[in-house]
Amino acid sequence: MTPDLSSFLGTISVVVSVGVAAGFSVLLLVLPRRPALRAWVASLWLLALAVCMRQLPGGPVGTAPVAVSFAALALCGGALLLVGVSQHVQRPLPFWKPALVLAPLLLAMLLDGLLLHLHGMQRNLSNLCAVAMYAWMTWMLLRRTPPQLRLSYYVAAGVFAAHTAYALYGLGLSLELTAHGNDETLAAVSQRIVAGVVLLIAQSSALMLLIVEEIVCELKQRASVDGLTGLLNRNAVWQAAQAGLDASLMAHAPFAALIMDLDYFKRINDNWGHLVGDEVLRHFADLLRRAAPGPTPVLGRYGGEEFVVVLPGADADAAMEKAQSIVEQVHDARVSTQAGELRYTVSIGVVVSTTCRDLEQLMSRADAALYHAKATGRDSACLAVPCAQTPVQAMAPDAVPQPSRRRQRRSWCVKGA
Repeated sequence: MTPDLSSFLGTISVVVSVGVAAGFSVLLLVLPRRPALRAWVASLWLLALAVCMRQLPGGPVGTAPVAVSFAALALCGGALLLVGVSQHVQRPLPFWKPALVLAPLLLAMLLDGLLLHLHGMQRNLSNLCAVAMYAWMTWMLLRRTPPQLRLSYYVAAGVFAAHTAYALYGLGLSLELTAHGNDETLAAVSQRIVAGVVLLIAQSSALMLLIVEEIVCELKQRASVDGLTGLLNRNAVWQAAQAGLDASLMAHAPFAALIMDLDYFKRINDNWGHLVGDEVLRHFADLLRRAAPGPTPVLGRYGGEEFVVVLPGADADAAMEKAQSIVEQVHDARVSTQAGELRYTVSIGVVVSTTCRDLEQLMSRADAALYHAKATGRDSACLAVPCAQTPVQAMAPDAVPQPSRRRQRRSWCVKGA
């Protein structure tokens, strides 16, 4: 292989590495609040600078300062890449930890370049460090794989595993050259440059996929979450309820849904303003999270001051016990707002079914039970009768509300206003 071709391939590697670093820098201008992206941009620029240094007269195995500087830039770039991956998987790794590993290696390279002049030592240490860092990144991605980000994590882990395998191959080849006291041939250098460019393109594509899939996941989450309370919005809670109903029917298990409405909430907005009303809504959402913890219950804001809790697998006794607990917790709660200390109450309609497949019918029945609870005094929970016993449009006379033990006739009051 001619020197001209090797020089041409080196120029291509410089253009690609600088172009990738510049492209990620532009992306960082659009997404400035992503610490992983900042670490990756710094890493890519260090690697690009190392590739540029490779093209200096004498190459990476020329003078000692060039060789040590090349190795230092490449290893620091790899360490920043590792730090960025750890931040992306939500397990931030302080830079001093990989630096603690790199410092002795760089010191050994410096001593070799200036004093020892051991044949192939720098090359062997660089390959060994690359194996350790890329294997570390592969392990982090496979160990911390969120279900919703599985594609990007697996692709990135595959790319880093390929980097690990290539570094292992380079380490074996370097050890063999060291044992025979030989230097790399021009053909081997050119092959290494081509492999490096291919792996760099694959690595940048994997990093981009990690960022894009995370952004898509965040957008989906924002589209399904109520911005004020952090609970699911109406569409999302309906989809989750339908999935829970289908799963309950397949398992021949009961299915329960609770529809809740804050009593006299319009008075709070009219007398104290919507900001105070928002504080009450957030307080109630936090109370629901504590009252119905775990992954099984589905919590959502149905609209305005209406909320929904879906309990797949809960029978009538369990659903009413949960509803009564929520009523009593709200009854005893005090909300600190900018207008003073506020008290409020809630009414709940409960529906339980083991055979009904129509979610809309179940929700209509729970809504009817809710208004029956409001019509009989509020601050209570009312259980709807089974679907087969009464039409959807009206509650049966025996649908009796279950009041809280300490009925507060005045549903809200303000202290210190």
